[in-house]
Amino acid sequence: MRNDLNVEIGKRLRQLRESAGYSREQMAEMIEISSRFLADLELGTKGMSFHTLIRCAEVLHISTDYLLLGNETLPETESIQHLLCEIDKKYHPELKDVLLAFCNTIQKAKE
Repeated sequence: MRNDLNVEIGKRLRQLRESAGYSREQMAEMIEISSRFLADLELGTKGMSFHTLIRCAEVLHISTDYLLLGNETLPETESIQHLLCEIDKKYHPELKDVLLAFCNTIQKAKE
């Protein structure tokens, strides 16, 4: 049975998958589900678990808000998020420290 929310989520999921250049089989493998189940998700005939939702968002470099509700993030935020995903994980601890310091500076400037 199709649920309107599942249909909308499925449309966004398919559009994002295709924009990312993934076949249904590739995407299904990356999010650890069958390609048939991914097809059902894209058609809106089935809903997904939180685990699958999170994996989709991670693989597609989007927020769960966008996938669930269609709420778009600011283009700058999306660009920054995409760039951060491309940075080698060995630099993540230092990068986290820099970003936290930056956020603290902004917070102090607001006060």
